[in-house]
Amino acid sequence: MKTILVFLGTLFFAGVAGAALWWSKVFSPVEVGLISAFFLLGLSQVATQIRLAKERTAKKPPQKEHEIFAGQIHELRENATVWAERIGHLEGEIERVANARNEQLIAEMQMVETLVKQLAERVIATDHRPTLSPASIEAADTLSLQPDREIKDGEAHLSLEDQAILDAELLKTIRNSLDENRVDLYLQPIVTLPQRKTRYYEALSRLRDGDGRIIMPADYLRIAEPAGFMPMIDNILLFRCVHVMRKMIERNREVGVFCNISAHTLLDSEFFPQFIDYMKHSQELAGSLIFEFGQGTISGSGPLEFESLKALADLGFTFSMDKVERLDVDFQVLADMNFCFFKVASNTFLNDVERAGSPIHAADFSELLERNGINLIIEKIEDERSIVNLLDYNVKFGQGYLFSEPRPVRGDILLEAVPEVGAA
Repeated sequence: MKTILVFLGTLFFAGVAGAALWWSKVFSPVEVGLISAFFLLGLSQVATQIRLAKERTAKKPPQKEHEIFAGQIHELRENATVWAERIGHLEGEIERVANARNEQLIAEMQMVETLVKQLAERVIATDHRPTLSPASIEAADTLSLQPDREIKDGEAHLSLEDQAILDAELLKTIRNSLDENRVDLYLQPIVTLPQRKTRYYEALSRLRDGDGRIIMPADYLRIAEPAGFMPMIDNILLFRCVHVMRKMIERNREVGVFCNISAHTLLDSEFFPQFIDYMKHSQELAGSLIFEFGQGTISGSGPLEFESLKALADLGFTFSMDKVERLDVDFQVLADMNFCFFKVASNTFLNDVERAGSPIHAADFSELLERNGINLIIEKIEDERSIVNLLDYNVKFGQGYLFSEPRPVRGDILLEAVPEVGAA
């Protein structure tokens, strides 16, 4: 019906147009007829195209709900594929981290196994000493350790026999402390000057006897070293430093810890290779864990010790030198060995640099080290007057009881016991 109406309308319009042309007298009747025919044909074609377009539109069915859902499901499948790939990548990363952690744990267990074995060997060796008589045991009980008491050679009130008894008891106490894992880690801050902001810590070891009394290094070193216990104490300290360092960098990656190593450890053919293997799995600590050696240890080192140092340096670890007595040092050689810190006692630096062999004045000493990439740390600072003098000499780092005494770090209070870096 619509098509008929469109046709009639088109015909009417063509007739009206033809009549108008005829009345205009411009065209002849034949010309008017032709023009009207062409006009009618054109309109007819337009009408036909419109009709076909409407038919095509009418034939196209509307999008149904199931088709909409199908599109959404397809999109969800694509998203699921993307998330599956991401989850697969995450699982791979988790597995990699877990494997690395397992390797660390295995290395740690190997270290612990070595420490236990070394301790057992020391125990067997020390158990072959002569048995004490009942009278000697009674005397030893009378001369038992006092808290924070420093034992010195040649104390007037002790006979040689009493001293031997006391040394035997101290040796037994040291052995028991190691056997029962009563070796505590203490941390002392190293601060920036003049701000006095904590930048590093030095790790120190303390032993405890069966009653919980602290045995200071001044007390046990004289006995422990001849008995062969120092490697054990050093090794446990190293193990604790690594453990503490991991905890600390979880809070602040700018923190650093100085950990002492003795010549015994560098020369220990059984322990040191395992220690190197352990540190390979702890290379993320290379920028935070600084190994510290006494000047006497380095000056008395041979090819084996230097090879051990190089093995650590190749892993990216840096070194510090303490217990410094001589200042006439080739600092370029130290820098080439990866030494980045040099500690000098406050009294030596302020009063005895010439006697200690320094080639230059104390005011220029810090700059000399900096030119070789080494930081100067003045340790054993105990009064404010020293600070005033040190600031005149461009000293940037200080350590000593003036800032803080060494504080214990134990078990579940580990994180609470370690203040934030930057705290005064």
